[in-house]
Amino acid sequence: MASLFSTLYVLYERTDNTHHDGGHDDRDDDISSDISRDGGQARKSVVVIPCGFSFAAFFFKGFWALWHRMWSVAITLLALSSSVQSLLVWFYLYGGTRAVLLWGSLLWMGYGLVVGLYAHGWRSSFLYEAGYRPVSVRVRSSHHALTSSSVPLS
Repeated sequence: MASLFSTLYVLYERTDNTHHDGGHDDRDDDISSDISRDGGQARKSVVVIPCGFSFAAFFFKGFWALWHRMWSVAITLLALSSSVQSLLVWFYLYGGTRAVLLWGSLLWMGYGLVVGLYAHGWRSSFLYEAGYRPVSVRVRSSHHALTSSSVPLS
């Protein structure tokens, strides 16, 4: 029985073959845990992504995207963050009322909510473009996401 705080997780898997020069593609090594096969012919990478709201993306926005190496999303989020903050500072300096502070806080919270809601979807899209495919869906705590039974997607 799932607890009240259980989360839905999607497992993404990719198998890297060696390049023609014998090297491996190391673009996504930081976002995956490698599971090596015997013989060294192929390397399987598994990434577990929770579905739902991302509190880390809500609080850290562009830095969250930088951490996950999503460069275009990171640049966009950092540019939007600096633009919104500059606009709020300008409004406050040239007509600073409590209403400006209230609306600015609501705007900043709304921006964070949008980022937090879409964060895992953006990360899933980037993984899909990098060659990862969803393998299974699991409903467990994050501690048991890799070891619990799962429902295959194929």
